[in-house]
Amino acid sequence: MVNELKNKNIFISGIGKGLGKNFFEKCIDNGAFVIGFTRSKSDLKKIKKKYLRKSKIFIGDGKDFEFIDSIFKFLKVKKIKLDGLINNAGARQRLSFLDISKDKLDDIICNNFISKFYISQKFVKQINKKKLSSIVNIGSIVGERGFSDLVGYGSSKSALTGFSKCLAIELANKNYKCRVNIVNPGFVKTSYYKKFKKNKKLYKWTVQNTPISRWASSEEISNLVIFLISDKSSYINGQKINIDGGWTAK
Repeated sequence: MVNELKNKNIFISGIGKGLGKNFFEKCIDNGAFVIGFTRSKSDLKKIKKKYLRKSKIFIGDGKDFEFIDSIFKFLKVKKIKLDGLINNAGARQRLSFLDISKDKLDDIICNNFISKFYISQKFVKQINKKKLSSIVNIGSIVGERGFSDLVGYGSSKSALTGFSKCLAIELANKNYKCRVNIVNPGFVKTSYYKKFKKNKKLYKWTVQNTPISRWASSEEISNLVIFLISDKSSYINGQKINIDGGWTAK
């Protein structure tokens, strides 16, 4: 077991399934104590006891700012300082441009951008200024390349790139010592993989457009995120890293 995150307190949003669950487990395996949240109580049943012992998990929605406030109030009362933030929680939306109502646009923007913005504000107020800290935002290659019927989703992910770069500059000083980077995964074998694969034509198209000719595993994405949240990446700041098997290199 590697202890790249030993004695670090890492906050992760959306730890219940998919990439978030893998980030959660990998952080703990690497020595961190994790504070996180998931939307469903049923997600807790899937988490092994060894991980529950090394974490504090809350149940709620990242779009509910009162819920987020309650988590950070708990951290303040307990005098828990944070060393890292993995801004993972988000939502998918596949709708044609003319079918996106204001409510649906508000929902996807809040899920994938505004909530991450707010959590980052709360995190920065709770960081351990005596040590280096790191924020890793989870974006998507959809924010980098055009995809049909994903204009709302893509817009929300594109906003994260500008946010990450500006915040990286603002926090990279002696008062904060906090780095900010964004990771844009391509197609990953998470919870939606089996359903997606049933659409054989679409699945074949994604594989043919990936130079490595396959989808990524959650582990491959997590390895990069753990590196960026650790001190081993202490000189990497304000970067957008596409981890997509070469998709965006074409």
